[in-house]
Amino acid sequence: MRLNKLNSFCSAENYSVGDGFLAALLLMVNFFLLFISGLLLKNLDIYVGIYVNILLIILVLFFLYIRKQNISSIGISKQSLFYSTFVGFFVGALYFFLIRKHYDIAVLDGLSILTEHFIFVFIFNLLLVSITEELIFRGFVQTRMSFVIKSKLISLLLVAIIFSLSHVPFHAASQGVSLFEYVNHFGVFYFSKLIMQHIVLVLLYRAFNSIAGPITYHTMVNLAALTYENWNWSNSI
Repeated sequence: MRLNKLNSFCSAENYSVGDGFLAALLLMVNFFLLFISGLLLKNLDIYVGIYVNILLIILVLFFLYIRKQNISSIGISKQSLFYSTFVGFFVGALYFFLIRKHYDIAVLDGLSILTEHFIFVFIFNLLLVSITEELIFRGFVQTRMSFVIKSKLISLLLVAIIFSLSHVPFHAASQGVSLFEYVNHFGVFYFSKLIMQHIVLVLLYRAFNSIAGPITYHTMVNLAALTYENWNWSNSI
């Protein structure tokens, strides 16, 4: 299977200013809904993450509809599905087992902690979140914003920074701290890791022009956080 050339990973030839506007709007809606869901969890102990993720996926599909764009433009396609998934799983498995040496909790011990809730956590908190974030950031935003920002490198880094900051609203609100306090607590290293993860995910996406690989890899990384540290958010993406 031939890989796409690296210099085409942010191709914008099929998009317009309108697509860039919708990408920016999607980001704002995403930040707002995550912040509100964090407040609901903190103040009312109500978790609406499942509904927020489903709503965001519907919004992405609605934007495709009004722009008359095919779902393949966000990487949903049968083409290279197997290869993309395999590569995503392989890279994710490497990450999963390579970071194990940094933790004392064995894999089976980590899984046994959440045995009763593992299926729910895996399907909704790992897989659904991975699907939503990949459709938003790698499938929709990264490809569309590349039209607004002609430089491929700047476009990549800007969306990477936005992706890293997208983890702030929900966690800050749910923990009852300000956005600045949350960012200051985790520091540059944490957000640098998320930026690097975005770059890896973009490369996986563009290697086969498929969202399957990034979703698989993303799920594996978050599964590692669940397994080794009983869902330590600082190690999820």
